[in-house]
Amino acid sequence: MPGFTLRTSIIICLILMVFPCSAVAGKWTPFQAAIWPPVQLFHEAASVCGLRLNLGQGRNENVWGIDAGVINTVANRQRGLQAGLLNQSEDAVGVSLGMANYTKQVKGLQAGLLNAARDHAAGLQAGIILNHSDYVRGMQVHAGILGNIADQVAGGQVGLSIPLLGFNFAQNISGIQAAPLGFNHVENTAQGFQLALYNSAKQMRGIQIGLVNFSGDLSGIQIGLFNKVERKWLPILPFINMDAGPSEQ
Repeated sequence: MPGFTLRTSIIICLILMVFPCSAVAGKWTPFQAAIWPPVQLFHEAASVCGLRLNLGQGRNENVWGIDAGVINTVANRQRGLQAGLLNQSEDAVGVSLGMANYTKQVKGLQAGLLNAARDHAAGLQAGIILNHSDYVRGMQVHAGILGNIADQVAGGQVGLSIPLLGFNFAQNISGIQAAPLGFNHVENTAQGFQLALYNSAKQMRGIQIGLVNFSGDLSGIQIGLFNKVERKWLPILPFINMDAGPSEQ
């Protein structure tokens, strides 16, 4: 039975890797090797279903499987594993490991010094210098310098950075912002929890814990040395500040 299970798993994996290519317009190949476009075994218009090795840079329309090398470029869809100094695609599903990972949208994991998803990141961005995405559904985790940047976050931003150099920034967030040695800032509405040396949100719905906590409007609790809510008649309080938000008219 274990042998049968292993064989079945291998067959299923092969089918999953090869099947999408049958639906791709144009040519496809199970193997690609590239030095620098156009110096590669198959034309960049072909799709790769299997393994691509890039000694310099490889460029293809789609890649399903393993994409490894120095610069891995996919014009359209990448499915599986990318590992290299620079990974680039339009639509990535799977794991991208590299010095820099850049895509339009990603589902899965981006891990590297720099991670960027222009439109959408669903899953985890784990970076050392910077994580960026317009919309995050999942987590941005940062350890190093700089931090996490997003427009909309449903999930969390966590930064374990060099003291005073790390930050989390979002236009709106529903979830958690944590930068114990750095700064959190939400341009509009934060729903959930903020933890940092300095926390700031235009509208805070939840809890802020830090040395300095600031909000334009609060529905929740601030715990810190210096707490300020602009809307309150007594806007500044030490240690703890509570408010239920604007009263109904």
